[in-house]
Amino acid sequence: MDETYIRIRGQCAYLYRAIAAAGKTIDFRLSPRRNVGSAKKFFRKAVRLLGRALKTITLDSYAAWHEAVRELQQQGTHCEPTKLRSSKY
Repeated sequence: MDETYIRIRGQCAYLYRAIAAAGKTIDFRLSPRRNVGSAKKFFRKAVRLLGRALKTITLDSYAAWHEAVRELQQQGTHCEPTKLRSSKY
């Protein structure tokens, strides 16, 4: 999972992406804001879409990802057998 800042037709937006190990984009979301709420919405959607197919989730150092995962784990909406890891890139 990662996010990047892009410009579409003159409007700035954040592109949230779920990427498979092979490098293919599985899912994406455009958001005008980069915050915990946007990360949670995307993460919840990706988990619902992929379900038990998720084995490992690699997050970058962006704090909102980690906060979103913590909140979703507390709510019980996160897949428990999924391994979480962090990467600098």
